[in-house]
Amino acid sequence: EWEITRATGEKRMVSISTSVVEDVADSVHVLALIHDTTERKRAEEALFEAKERAQVTLHSIGDAVITTDARGMVDYLNPVAEALAGWTTAEAQGRPLSEVFQIVNEQTRQPAPDPVAGCLREGKIVGLANHSILIGRHGQEYHIDDSAAPIRGRDGQVLGAVLVFHDVTENRQLARQLEYDATHDALTGLINRAEFERRLERALASARQYGARHALCYLDLDQFKLVNDTAGHAAGDALLKQID
Repeated sequence: EWEITRATGEKRMVSISTSVVEDVADSVHVLALIHDTTERKRAEEALFEAKERAQVTLHSIGDAVITTDARGMVDYLNPVAEALAGWTTAEAQGRPLSEVFQIVNEQTRQPAPDPVAGCLREGKIVGLANHSILIGRHGQEYHIDDSAAPIRGRDGQVLGAVLVFHDVTENRQLARQLEYDATHDALTGLINRAEFERRLERALASARQYGARHALCYLDLDQFKLVNDTAGHAAGDALLKQID
């Protein structure tokens, strides 16, 4: 391709092909075909720039991003996804997502539903089930939240999916700690009075509704007040911990 300048000063891109033509008089002529490729070149450059911007955006985003084709095969992982999953883009490309993005239920440890498979099947945004854990390539575990959305072409056809997820391990640990602190005694680790009353209400309700049977044990510490009065509350606390 060549860049030419027209008489008006406008610059255009052209491709030139030539061929030799011989006529009956053995004269030799050169035939040149000139194609104006300016618009095609501009479209290619615009497409390249758009792709570059998209790649830079995905590369820089703080969340983990994985893209797949319409069959659920991995196309791309951004650096955050590489760090969490333990796979590089070069290693993961062309592999099934389930091989790179392994998720299980936190409580049952059974494989969790694949959000990308659901997204490609239903053609809509699909979120991850609650309490899901990502198991990295080298055994690391991360609590994650995510969603998968379809990638559509200009004709509306689903070309693939983009999976966006982030590590919420610290948040879930904090939530569990707050829940534990709200329902347990700080000294002994036993459930506190409010939680005891809630559990007692549930037991009574199940007895009334389903005929379930429960047992309630009451433990009294003889002379516990004497320990507090003579040895101090610190000794009483130590005694409670030992009994617990």
